[in-house]
Amino acid sequence: MVEADDVLALVASGRDGDVLTQIDTWPGGGLLPLSRFEPGVIYADNYRLPLAEAATAPTVITLRVGLWRGAPEHRLPTTDLSGAPIDDPALAIGRLIAATPEPLPADLPGAGTTWGGVDATTASIRLDGLTLAPDGALTLWWQGGGTPADAALFAHLLDASGRQIDQADGPPLAGFWPLTAWVPGQPFVEFRRFGNVTTLPAEANRVRLGWYDPASGARLPAWKPDGSRWPDDAAMVDVAP
Repeated sequence: MVEADDVLALVASGRDGDVLTQIDTWPGGGLLPLSRFEPGVIYADNYRLPLAEAATAPTVITLRVGLWRGAPEHRLPTTDLSGAPIDDPALAIGRLIAATPEPLPADLPGAGTTWGGVDATTASIRLDGLTLAPDGALTLWWQGGGTPADAALFAHLLDASGRQIDQADGPPLAGFWPLTAWVPGQPFVEFRRFGNVTTLPAEANRVRLGWYDPASGARLPAWKPDGSRWPDDAAMVDVAP
């Protein structure tokens, strides 16, 4: 038997750790304090989690589950199956997408480049275009879906000779929107930045893009809009100097 009626803490979070909803209650929707639990009995506990209207989309929704005593910051110790101490367990419970996707500007550089599949017709990632601001801000318009495994993007800034000036690599939306969460036909916008510069070098005029498996380094096949394959599976997108 559990002697103390500790409080159950449910915290759902989204992109950049934004708290989407938080519930502190006894189990059973507040009607089943821990002191009433019977040893060996499994209790089904259902909760409705209303999300904050200001939540940023798209994002994977993560739920953390914990117990506290006296005050929310006084969490009870948690261990894994081996007995090793861990933080509150985190579970991916769903995804949040925008009700109205942001409008896509016309005639963006790089539009129509795709990645994945055995050819361009079976590719699962599509670039609808990009822009590069003078301060190094890179904006990418993506859509896709149905990717069986996650991957990271490499984004390299090049000069006219092909020399790499800077890079902005990493998973999409800093890991809060992995490829496996993408919704077919649901476009979204991603923002990255090349370095901490305030003004790009005048010679910066091309962006090299590709997707790769972080574990093996293997690149996803990259296809040009005409269906031919990009050399080294790296798309080259010319941008205004």
